[in-house]
Amino acid sequence: MREIKFRFWDVLHKKIEYDFPVPLNEHSINRFMMMAYNSNFWKIMQSTGVKDINGVEIYEDDAVKVFFFIEEEYHIGKIIYDSGLGCYWVSDEKKFAFPLHGVGQGETLEVIGNVHENPELLSAHSL
Repeated sequence: MREIKFRFWDVLHKKIEYDFPVPLNEHSINRFMMMAYNSNFWKIMQSTGVKDINGVEIYEDDAVKVFFFIEEEYHIGKIIYDSGLGCYWVSDEKKFAFPLHGVGQGETLEVIGNVHENPELLSAHSL
């Protein structure tokens, strides 16, 4: 069974807090619920459980570089979760979208940042 991990974007301080574990005690449950409730101050991102080509753990809202074999070129996309389908996607929100598991568990995918600290990365559709 994989470990369920979260990270949070702190909107006020403009920084990411990593590796917040699933709540296991009363104190951490209260902190987790406070962060989730105060969504104006925190953006919650869950780990996908997949690592990229460099062994970097992939989270929701990560900016990733993916090699598209059909077009034989690289594209930049972000990791999103589709609750209707119950899976993570790589999407540039304009040209392409495909399931994260469709890229071979990270063999052609590289995390290059995240949309909160590096929003400019998504303005480029291909490298």
